[in-house]
Amino acid sequence: RKMSQKGRPASAEAQRQRHGGQSVLEWDGPKAEGAPDPEFGELLVEIPKKSGGSARFYLRGVIVEDKRLSYENLRGVAFAERTKGALVQTPKTAAVMWLYPMKGMGRPISLFSLHYQYEDATMQAIRKGLGFGQG
Repeated sequence: RKMSQKGRPASAEAQRQRHGGQSVLEWDGPKAEGAPDPEFGELLVEIPKKSGGSARFYLRGVIVEDKRLSYENLRGVAFAERTKGALVQTPKTAAVMWLYPMKGMGRPISLFSLHYQYEDATMQAIRKGLGFGQG
């Protein structure tokens, strides 16, 4: 996979170029209802946390608990779907999304389906909308 000078895959770099060099979430699904963030703009997707609170994906960044990550500082997004046929979710069978910040920008942020209520398709759409998913 070709990587750009900044360490992003070519697909994410191409996505940036479509938006004038800005890293944004391309989202065509239903939009979440909520106030915009002063730094990250319009709220696009909200993933509820089972114990209260949520992960909020805005136009230009994501907020997960007390962590804020601008998509400009995102170097990768990985998503593992929930194991098919697993009757009970365990750490081994749960779905998980990892958001990887640029080096020196903190630790990866994880969203486990054990803790968050989401559909795999939604997470795949977010990954693709950030330029880190195939087709």
